[in-house]
Amino acid sequence: MKRMLLVLLALVFISPMISIGAEKDSISVKLVWEKEIPKGVNDFVFLDENGYNVFSVQCKNPEKALKEKRLLMVQGNKLVWYEGDAMRVVKEMTIKGSYAISKNGHNIAVLEGLKRNDKGSFEDKPATLRLLNWKGEELARTQFSPGHLDYIDLFSLGNDSTVILNLSGGEGLYYTVWMFLRNGSELKKVFSSDGYIWTYAENGSIMLVSELQKKRLIMDGSGKNVGGFLYNNPRGNYWAGISPKGNYIAEVTTGKSVVIHNKYGTLISEHHVQGQGNYYGAFSPDEKYLCMTPGPWRVYFFETKTGKMLWEYTHPDSFILYMKVAVSSQDGYAFVYSQPWSCPSPDREINPKPLLSEKSVHIFDKKGNLINLFKIGDKISSLRITSDGEYLMVRLPSKLQLYHIIRGGKDETN
Repeated sequence: MKRMLLVLLALVFISPMISIGAEKDSISVKLVWEKEIPKGVNDFVFLDENGYNVFSVQCKNPEKALKEKRLLMVQGNKLVWYEGDAMRVVKEMTIKGSYAISKNGHNIAVLEGLKRNDKGSFEDKPATLRLLNWKGEELARTQFSPGHLDYIDLFSLGNDSTVILNLSGGEGLYYTVWMFLRNGSELKKVFSSDGYIWTYAENGSIMLVSELQKKRLIMDGSGKNVGGFLYNNPRGNYWAGISPKGNYIAEVTTGKSVVIHNKYGTLISEHHVQGQGNYYGAFSPDEKYLCMTPGPWRVYFFETKTGKMLWEYTHPDSFILYMKVAVSSQDGYAFVYSQPWSCPSPDREINPKPLLSEKSVHIFDKKGNLINLFKIGDKISSLRITSDGEYLMVRLPSKLQLYHIIRGGKDETN
């Protein structure tokens, strides 16, 4: 049935705003804002008036924030603040070193003073770790020596307090994770362990640390161990995600399994993965649903609380390279972006340029029905939805696009 629907869709013109099916059940998108990304931008975040990412659960009024349009961008060696539809520059600040913006946009961690020696590892000289707020104001700092380390990954939990470092050395022979907490104007190291942090909750409530491929530690934002779990055999990790409020943890592990735990580490469900590569997933903002792409061409959709798979979908074009997903709350609409690896050749008795091999966003309802799709002219690097389910953000290589999500064929935007 799904394959037939896709064939029918291929015969009609697909525009950025269409509706399919009965009006009350239809869903479409309308492009309401588009802007070129300034040259040299490495990272960016939309912020509300309180300094929270508009596409995080901590933003209380996404619609208001998107009308005001505050953006913080990392542009070359600068933090640049923009405002308004025209993206007027209101502030700039030079950063000297590596950086990490928290998922909720509220903090920026900066590591300065790193220099590599002739062997490629860092020199044994003091480096400065700084924690900034969303305005660029320094909250705390500390110094440490990165001598003999090969790589340092930086994380900020966005709670005005916690900074985490993944450290590796010996050409990958050892990994160590350090956690720092703010104490006045200083950052104090409160935790150190073999292993590394996989990911953390959007609101900074918990993080997931892997130890020696078997053991997973679940820690809160203050460094307290609140749970964990252990695999009988070593399991690497292709993808790990924590739900926005920190109540659920999902992994795609070696052994080809999608595994879901609660925030204390209790196993909810485990499902064998049919496929390899392209591991990507997203929780709905209310944490009710989890959508996974556990391999090219495939989509799995779960009810998070029970771990029950509500539906699965296989894309008819086996030349899809990868997918990215976003899920709305309550109504459970899944927005699935697909990109082809290459177009099949005519000698394989397949249309060399089928419509569905183009870059597209497919829209599914919570029963797994494909109810709409719209084409995207370029590769998508990120796909986000607001917590109220009203707006979808698409980042293309050189553009930002903002879509209003229209249900039931009614568009109430001006």
